[in-house]
Amino acid sequence: MSQENDGALARTAVELGILTAGELAECLRAQEDLKRRGREVPLEQVLLKRRYVNSQTLQGLLAETARRTPSSSGRPSGRRPPAGDLPSFSRYRVEEKVGEGGMAVVYRAVDRELGRKVALKVLKESTRSPGDRRARFQREGRAVARLSHPNVVAVYDVGEEGGRPFLVMEYVPGRSLEAVLAEGRPRFRAAAELLQKVAQGVACAHEAGIVHRDLKPANVLVTASGEPKVADFGLAHVEDAQSALTRTGAAIGTPYYMAPEQVAGSAGRISARTDVFALGTILYEALAGRRPFPGKTASEVYARITAADPPPLSRLARSVPRELEWIALRALEKDPARRYADAGAFAGDLGRWLAGLPVEARPVSALGRLWRRAVRRRAVVLSAAVALLASLCLAGVAIHGAAGRARVEKELERQSREDEAAKERSEAEREAHRLLESGRPALDAAFLYLYDERASYEELVRRVDEGRGRIEKAVARAPWLALGHHLAGRAWELTGWPDRAEDSYREAVRRDPDFAPAHLALGRLLVTRAFLANLGGSSREQAERRPEARRLAEEAAREIDRSLALGGGADDEVARTVAEAMLAWTRDEDAAFERLLEDGTHRFAERPGVEELHWLAGIRATSVEESLAAYGRAISARPKYPIALFCRGQVRLHSQDLAGAISDWDEAVRFWPRFAEAYSNRGWARALLGRIDEAIGDYDRAIEIQPDFAGAHYNRGLAWKDKDELDRAFADFDRATVLAPDLAPAWLNKGSVRQKMGDLEDALSDMDEAARLDPSFAEAFAARALVRWERKDLDGAIADFEKALGLAPDNPILQAAVRELLRQAKEARGGKK
Repeated sequence: MSQENDGALARTAVELGILTAGELAECLRAQEDLKRRGREVPLEQVLLKRRYVNSQTLQGLLAETARRTPSSSGRPSGRRPPAGDLPSFSRYRVEEKVGEGGMAVVYRAVDRELGRKVALKVLKESTRSPGDRRARFQREGRAVARLSHPNVVAVYDVGEEGGRPFLVMEYVPGRSLEAVLAEGRPRFRAAAELLQKVAQGVACAHEAGIVHRDLKPANVLVTASGEPKVADFGLAHVEDAQSALTRTGAAIGTPYYMAPEQVAGSAGRISARTDVFALGTILYEALAGRRPFPGKTASEVYARITAADPPPLSRLARSVPRELEWIALRALEKDPARRYADAGAFAGDLGRWLAGLPVEARPVSALGRLWRRAVRRRAVVLSAAVALLASLCLAGVAIHGAAGRARVEKELERQSREDEAAKERSEAEREAHRLLESGRPALDAAFLYLYDERASYEELVRRVDEGRGRIEKAVARAPWLALGHHLAGRAWELTGWPDRAEDSYREAVRRDPDFAPAHLALGRLLVTRAFLANLGGSSREQAERRPEARRLAEEAAREIDRSLALGGGADDEVARTVAEAMLAWTRDEDAAFERLLEDGTHRFAERPGVEELHWLAGIRATSVEESLAAYGRAISARPKYPIALFCRGQVRLHSQDLAGAISDWDEAVRFWPRFAEAYSNRGWARALLGRIDEAIGDYDRAIEIQPDFAGAHYNRGLAWKDKDELDRAFADFDRATVLAPDLAPAWLNKGSVRQKMGDLEDALSDMDEAARLDPSFAEAFAARALVRWERKDLDGAIADFEKALGLAPDNPILQAAVRELLRQAKEARGGKK
């Protein structure tokens, strides 16, 4: 990475508040110290190593740096990776080395951003023309990345980091074809089916003008379900063409599969037919259980490849079908012109044999074609004893063969349709992944923008929309990909649409139950919902909402637990600590929760993501001062953090700081425009200030967002009641009792409105329900006493007044009012107690 790019990255990090000037100076000193020791490490690696950023924040920082610096390539790279047994990459977590060849090392890794396992192929350092090797490695990697076939290992990305070029490929758990063949010769039909699929994958490359040039069983991976996938297109030959394997008398590794024109060094004659020779060699080996051109040295093998015919397969495997032998031998012709033109033609002939149709490898008579077709379908077998009836029998066989031919053609058509569908699906996935890869950095940059105190919602939406269009196209192109729905959910969540985000995350985990990032995102969203569901103006209201809050918390726990078990959801220490803390909170594991918060907030200081731990500390706090301090730290770390702003507003409301509460909720709804609870709470604060019309406007918005929000209907009912608009008040209270039948205050106020409207009987019924739902609800008994008094039931009124006094001994206002009413009721009854 150039000093210019490091400088741009540093400026952006400081301007966004990710680093302080002192922290930047510390990072630059560390970078300079490494340089003095002979290691030139890019600034981004220093930031990761010192834990000032995680991979997601780094992606956003790089994207924002590129946006601010038009000449930047967007993703800087250094010259050497950090030391250690395994290489380190900012985006990929390397898990283990799984293979090594002459030119590259292959590692199993996890893509931190996409949550999927990949194979990471890293070019080895070499003193032989390193620039040329690097250019060829990357050029050919990009060419193969354009291929799309179910029998080809997909190449997702070509890049360079720490001075090492690498390819990111599909990770194929399983084993190589070499290992499969080492276990013993497969059945002939199984061998033909396997090689047909291998050839179809190679044919995809041939159609794109790519020749593999190093086909061998070790370069064919076989999945657990038996599906072969061709790997290392056009890469291994870059090194092997000049390796020790070509020296006379040297120990050999892969020359067994080379074509005569390769042995002769005729680069100008290398073509698709060269790969056909290798396919023929592999088919021969699978059928015979040995290679066609064995030898102990390279020169011995090369001599046989160029001059000797392979032993007849029928001698090595007597029962091998002759047509398969013909196919193998045609592929092994010394003259390329006599071989199949390409892998597609080779696969086609194998397909014909598998379908019971004549093969093209050797011309045969019509009688021979009919005879083989009849035998494969257990048709009539002719006998020498009935030679005189040959014409009659042949006629019968021909009729049978015609019917069989129709069935075969129908089966071939079906297979062709399935192959075409598989190819289309693979192409769709490749295009979708390209769109998602190009759209995701915009989301990363948008998330990072929330740390900017000057951020505006309009700019946030613009940044998200830079990637949203590509993501939506990807979802439409390949709706079965979990990643697309996950990123769509991130876009919705960033712009304040948690309901749509939740729908997208749920669809992602439905599409792929093992996609850890979506499980984590859904779990975190449900934690917020559980917290909000547990809020209430009083302990009674909290108790009424507790079952829903518990249900959400339990579901959140399952999702987060699943994500942590799968791995890949939380891609750094901060994210994992936040996830574990949320899990502890949902499970009421207080000791673990306290430990995670204390340790995390101390270790991660002001690193991005720590604000979530401060928010959790705030909801755990037991005093106003602790809560305000924790929420303040969260908002200081990320100024546009709606849930923390909402919570601080709650504390300010209960502290009678109505202006401060309204200010926090203003900012919360600005960045979460569908934050129904914040609108409802702001309405409550405005109502307390006598701004009833503004309060009703907030309740209207909350109900528009969430029509089944019982609390907003209840609050709006109170506002209409204050304005003496009884019909509207009654409608809202009535709706609240439908949506939340256990909400005792709604029944009480519904009855109160009915009382004012003169409907005493129904008013009494509503207040009976309020008292039944909450036997400790003193206000319900006091209100019912007034209805009973108005209905001339003084004994009942006095009993309710006395009950209310007993339930609220610590409420001086209620005590004073009820004592006076009780005195008047007793006087009205004509006696004193």
